[in-house]
Amino acid sequence: MTENFASMDPAVMEEFLAAMNEKAEAILKNCFRGKTFPGKPWSQELFDLTMQVIVDVTIENSDVTNFDFSTSIEKHLLFMNVQDEHGNTICDVLYSITYNGDPENPESHTIDSVQVAFKTGAFVAPKEPDSEDHLPF
Repeated sequence: MTENFASMDPAVMEEFLAAMNEKAEAILKNCFRGKTFPGKPWSQELFDLTMQVIVDVTIENSDVTNFDFSTSIEKHLLFMNVQDEHGNTICDVLYSITYNGDPENPESHTIDSVQVAFKTGAFVAPKEPDSEDHLPF
């Protein structure tokens, strides 16, 4: 499958990735937009379902099977970066949140929107890295 991506016309690749973005965003929006979480951002439920959606969409459309997830919080944004085993970004997920201002639970927040952006790097990267003693010429 990776060879198919590597030889794909760039315009077709963009359409393909846009379709993957749409599918993942639709699922995550249906699950989380407007939902209020009582605790800290990146609750286990939000992380687990986001991770599962990205993994499912990726595996359904490619041969990438190893994933590394990292998350961060920047004020009203929750960010997830998903990489393959070679450090190539598979996709980025961005949630926009609003803190509810509840004095009894100041970390309570509501998901306002979600954006997903699949990247080409992991899909056109070689399956295995070159050995350190292999020269590229």
